[in-house]
Amino acid sequence: MVKNNFKLMLVLVLALVYSLSVILLETYADPAGASITDNATVSGASSPTSRADAGGTITTMIINATQQNPAWKAYVGNISGSLKLSDSSGFSIYEWSLNVSVVTGEVYATRASSPEWSNITCANRTTVISTEQTNLSMASGDNDNINFTFSENIHDALEVAGTLIGPNNCSSIATYVNGTAQTYNSTSRPDFQELLLEDNTNLIYVSILEIDAYSYNNNISLNRTNDFQMIVGDDASSAYHTTYYFFAELDAT
Repeated sequence: MVKNNFKLMLVLVLALVYSLSVILLETYADPAGASITDNATVSGASSPTSRADAGGTITTMIINATQQNPAWKAYVGNISGSLKLSDSSGFSIYEWSLNVSVVTGEVYATRASSPEWSNITCANRTTVISTEQTNLSMASGDNDNINFTFSENIHDALEVAGTLIGPNNCSSIATYVNGTAQTYNSTSRPDFQELLLEDNTNLIYVSILEIDAYSYNNNISLNRTNDFQMIVGDDASSAYHTTYYFFAELDAT
């Protein structure tokens, strides 16, 4: 009887130790699906120039035309949110509001509805990026394909679902500020960095958050600031617009 009681106590102790080890194991939350509100879509417009030359003349002209690129589209905006502890049914035991003036993190856009966040790494140019270009009807020699567009490797370090992405490792760009390309190099940090990640299968665009920074439309009188801005590829040859799923990862520290 004593031996049986001892065995029972030993089993209970081992079970308790295992439970504590599971509870204390450090885990990381995946980026959360992001809801979108107050959205507006706009497109560029341009006016033609005109001339009224006399008959019997030959006019030599240099024509410069800039038009919208149907192979790409952009998303800009601001972010808000909270941290919480909840179960799979969505019931929270506690929530923390975030001070958006100090929050850091990223916004993600991908054509995959359920990325494998545990497999995150820099996007490979010859495999995942090239496959995505094919899926979006982009040719390898196009001047505006994904590889050509994301030609830099200059970006800050970031952490995605517990995976550290070191600085200047991934294909990247810095989107414009005040309608002008940013001047930057490996020692000067540009605003609105965007880089390319993958989960071994799917391409993921990442915009590193800024906080109330003057962005592509730097109209100070209208207080035009944004927390993120990003460009993503689109299939210009398709009758259907390319669908993207948006995620966000916020850090309160």
